[in-house]
Amino acid sequence: MKSAELTKAECEKLASVMVTRNPDLATLPLMPALRRLKEQVRQYADGDIPYDRPLGDEETVWEWWTRLAKRHGEKAQPLATFTTEIYSITVKSMAEERTMSLVTWLNDPKRNRKAREIVRKRRPVVKWRDMQKTIMSETRVRSSASQVTASDPDGDSSAALSETDYESEGEGSDLLDASKVDPNDSSGTIEQCTSFACSVGTHINLGCRFFADYLADEVTLAAQLPTTFAPVAEPVASGLSWEEW
Repeated sequence: MKSAELTKAECEKLASVMVTRNPDLATLPLMPALRRLKEQVRQYADGDIPYDRPLGDEETVWEWWTRLAKRHGEKAQPLATFTTEIYSITVKSMAEERTMSLVTWLNDPKRNRKAREIVRKRRPVVKWRDMQKTIMSETRVRSSASQVTASDPDGDSSAALSETDYESEGEGSDLLDASKVDPNDSSGTIEQCTSFACSVGTHINLGCRFFADYLADEVTLAAQLPTTFAPVAEPVASGLSWEEW
């Protein structure tokens, strides 16, 4: 026996799976089923019986093939089973992948009015990480605010916090005022402020006329050029060898 061939136990296992998944096709041998499928496709293309029944006004393609399989049984196999499986595929979008709502899968006209039994159970594949983070952050802010209100019903702590914030802002703003900087300060504050100007000077030409005009308090007018130009006669070099050109 070749290694590529299936053992008897494996064949029986595949047959049992076939009976469970596709009971209508389980009784059909492989080669006769392929020959019958080719014949049925040709009959459907020619409009022969039983494929000559027109599609109803309120009938979907899936319903048409399902009713055909019920009426004719084994005579409609295997084409009826294949087409029913094909038209059972539903169109999906990312929004539905996130919500997994059966209502949108069944009621939307693009779903071809699928029956509930053909829609399999689904699981969300995308988690709302950003939404969860936003909701949790708002919950934490509200809980912290409620804790502050419960601990201080008079509201004195909020006033103290606001005064502390103003004081901290004032301390930071003093660093920008040159009159409030101590020249004898050895903490490195002055070096940090002046080092910024030096680093800018290494990358930007501070003597550029454009920056000077941009930072100037008064608007400078651009130099006016003469509107008329006189032709300038240029001397022609003598002794040129035109033959070499």
